[in-house]
Amino acid sequence: MTQEELDQWIHALESGVYRQGQEVLYSPEEDTYCCLGVLAALRGDLSDDMYEYPQDIPDHITMALIELNDNEVPDQYARVIRYLTRERTQAELVE
Repeated sequence: MTQEELDQWIHALESGVYRQGQEVLYSPEEDTYCCLGVLAALRGDLSDDMYEYPQDIPDHITMALIELNDNEVPDQYARVIRYLTRERTQAELVE
């Protein structure tokens, strides 16, 4: 992932355009997205039946994002944004 793509993802999460959902990348019935679903939407990789996580994100980061997104009351991605903006996380994500 490039720094530009990461910045766009964080901006999209902060924008309020995407409502936070849980347990699926995208729920067309509720029009909600998990944090990884927002990334898939930005990449044009999202379809109603898509359940595959992005392959270019290290597994331990994917699992941390899923936990932050799904295991508590939705907070409009605040926990996810804090995690993605950490210097250590960015160093692992950006090529």
